[in-house]
Amino acid sequence: MAKEVTRSTQKEERKKLGCPSSVLATSNVIKDAPILILVFKEKNDNWLTGDHLSIGACIENILLRATDLNLGSLWIRDIAYTKEEIAKLVGYEHLELNSAFP
Repeated sequence: MAKEVTRSTQKEERKKLGCPSSVLATSNVIKDAPILILVFKEKNDNWLTGDHLSIGACIENILLRATDLNLGSLWIRDIAYTKEEIAKLVGYEHLELNSAFP
């Protein structure tokens, strides 16, 4: 019988690895990536659900192609916690970071 994965078990696993939150692990992935693609949008742009879905489909196609080429790929979700800091770091603080993937 498979063990149920919950938020608390995920937190415990990250603690065992020395990462109490996934943000630290994500920052290491970003730091070590030879290439990082960042997707931005205007801060006050009122995107519709379809806009987000279109961006997601585009990212998925890029990641699938990277996989076909035997390149590592990862869609980073944890940027939600640090998107302002990342945008400022790369000089795009006037935009909102939507997604990131190495």
